[in-house]
Amino acid sequence: ACYLVMDYVPGVPLTVLLDEMSIRRASLTSLRNMLDMLAKVCRALHAAHEAGVTHRDIKPPNIRIDEQGTPFLLDFGLATVADESTQFNSMHTAVDHGHFVGTLFWSSPEQISGGEATRASDIWSLGLILHQMLTANAAPYSFDRGIASAIRDASRGQVRIPESFIPAVAELGDGADLYARSLLAYMLSPRPSDRPQTALIAAERLDSLLEGGGDLGELGSGPRRSRRWRSLLTGSLVVLAGVVFAGTMWGDGAGPGESEGSAVIG
Repeated sequence: ACYLVMDYVPGVPLTVLLDEMSIRRASLTSLRNMLDMLAKVCRALHAAHEAGVTHRDIKPPNIRIDEQGTPFLLDFGLATVADESTQFNSMHTAVDHGHFVGTLFWSSPEQISGGEATRASDIWSLGLILHQMLTANAAPYSFDRGIASAIRDASRGQVRIPESFIPAVAELGDGADLYARSLLAYMLSPRPSDRPQTALIAAERLDSLLEGGGDLGELGSGPRRSRRWRSLLTGSLVVLAGVVFAGTMWGDGAGPGESEGSAVIG
């Protein structure tokens, strides 16, 4: 008989922590913990990418936080590997060619359209998780006109970014709100080539956000993304000029404490 043996990871999925953020006021400490965990997941994903693995189904339920606050990236059931000669990858290629594979509202526009999922597709999904952290779990797509309209927006990469983030974002530093908005535009660019080229770059930009912001020029400057970036930049300047934060009322966050080290691929 054959057996598949895996580590048991006690803890909770990231979904639980995001749900807590949506009903309680996130403190600066809890937001910093969440962003730090996401940076560690980015580094774990980078290791997978360097090994030729594309996850294709990154979402909060597939990130588990253990009792020490260490995030684990789980469920590589839809993953592909770069070596097409392997039986694993060939099996997925035969089934997936021209068809959507993933979780609908956590997938990139190219995946939803039946295109090939790449490293950039995984980075898009990480960008959606960042969106949830910065907005108290707000929906990235509008469902006002029904689910068909939301699916169309998702297939086009038309993410709804609110005029203001949770108050704790501004507490990261004077330039944090603008940097966070620009980082979202970078990670959620509809064009895969305009996103961070590696998950390690995304991790480093999250590190900069944790330090209060950084050079906006490091968040991509390609001409194909300039219109989207300018639009978000204009919105940010309006917010910084005096728009009052008007989000969900929150209580103290209850996320796990800060921890050293990197995320683990489970």
